[in-house]
Amino acid sequence: MEQIVRADIAAFGAGRAEMANAMIEQSGMRVRPDRNRGRSAGINPSGRFEPVSRHVFDDGWNSLEELPP
Repeated sequence: MEQIVRADIAAFGAGRAEMANAMIEQSGMRVRPDRNRGRSAGINPSGRFEPVSRHVFDDGWNSLEELPP
C-alpha cells in the first residue's frame, strides 16, 4: 500500500491523527515550511496526479535459489 494511503487510513481512524502525522514526517513527503507556497499544500508526493501507481516488489521470478525436486 502507498505511504500516503496508509497515512490517510491512520488519520481518519478515531484518535489516530498523531500516528498519521508521524508517518508523513517519516516518509519525507511533507513540504518544508520555507517551500510551502500556493494553497499551502502540506504534502507533495511525486506522481500524485497520475491515474496509475506502480510499486516494486519481489515476485520470486529472478531469484537464484534452487527449485525443490
